[in-house]
Amino acid sequence: MKTIFKVRAFSIAEAILALFITALCVEMLIGILGIVKKADKQVAPINEVAFSYIQLKEFLHDEGHVEIDAIHSNSHQIILKKQIGEKDKHPIFRNYCIEEYRNMIRLTGADGGHMPLIMNLRKSSFKYDKEYFEIYLQESDRRNSVLRFKTDKPIELKDKTKNDKDTLQPNKKGNAKTKS
Repeated sequence: MKTIFKVRAFSIAEAILALFITALCVEMLIGILGIVKKADKQVAPINEVAFSYIQLKEFLHDEGHVEIDAIHSNSHQIILKKQIGEKDKHPIFRNYCIEEYRNMIRLTGADGGHMPLIMNLRKSSFKYDKEYFEIYLQESDRRNSVLRFKTDKPIELKDKTKNDKDTLQPNKKGNAKTKS
């Protein structure tokens, strides 16, 4: 008796169909990953501006009195005076400068160093009054924002002597320099 074995195998058409379906799935996966990556980049700058706003607001309303130094502030920088103590019933201040530096807004102190607040900017400017200041931003993707911060009213000194521990004076470029 003869036994005939039938060999089961894929035909060429079935193999081509399987390769086509696999290629289609890979293409869809690449497209979805591209969309997710693009969406992640678009959401990040909004969070950066919001985080920077909260960070600076906490610094301003932390503890103690913070006022604007209207004499030395301008459209390129804001000089903040933060009260750190009192001597002979006169406040002692430490000065901080908020300024544009390259493509960022940074906070610097008279002791040196800086803390970047907002990065990837095209341009920025500042506006101030006795009790508030505003930062106008244009981000690298051309979105515009205005951040407004409230400060304390300036302390009126009876005596015109300076009691500042550290003072920042703007130089010709608008950058702050420490005065000895």
